[in-house]
Amino acid sequence: MSLDSNTPEKLDLARELREQLVEWARAAAPNEACGLLLGRVEAPRVDVRDVRAGRNVARDPAQAFELHPEDHLALTLEAERAGLAIVGAWHSHPRGPARPSATDRASAWDGWLHAIVGRDTRGEFELRVWRVRGEAWTETARSTAASERGARETSDRNDQ
Repeated sequence: MSLDSNTPEKLDLARELREQLVEWARAAAPNEACGLLLGRVEAPRVDVRDVRAGRNVARDPAQAFELHPEDHLALTLEAERAGLAIVGAWHSHPRGPARPSATDRASAWDGWLHAIVGRDTRGEFELRVWRVRGEAWTETARSTAASERGARETSDRNDQ
C-alpha cells in the first residue's frame, strides 16, 4: 500500500530510528545529510520500519541536498526485497530549523513523508516529520513504535 491523500497523519517511528537520523545529521554537519524512509502504510498509520542514508550529490551540500540516483534506486530495491515500500525521504538542516524550507517546498514529492532534522530554539538537533499535499504542509502526529505501543497498551490494560 502506498501513501495517498486519504492516509491519516499517524506515524510509528521507533526511538532508535529517530536517534539514527539525528546522528547521521550531526555527523554530516556542516553539510546536509539525506536518505529514505522504508516502511509500510497500515491504515490508519504509516509504520517506518527502517531508515537509510544516501549520498548527497548537491552542488552545494552545505545548502541543499540531492539524493544520489543510484542510492535512490538501490534503496528502493532493498525496500522491495524486504517487503517494504519507500514511504518518505529525510534530510537535515544543520544550521536551521526542522521546518520545510522554500527549496524543500519546491522539490517535495506530494504525499510522501518528509523528515527533517534541524535545530531547535536551544540549537540542539531535533527531528520533525511533515507531509505535503499540493501547497499544504502538515506536521504528522508521531506515535510510539509498535513494540513500544504494545508495551504501553499492556500496561494500560493492567491499570484498569
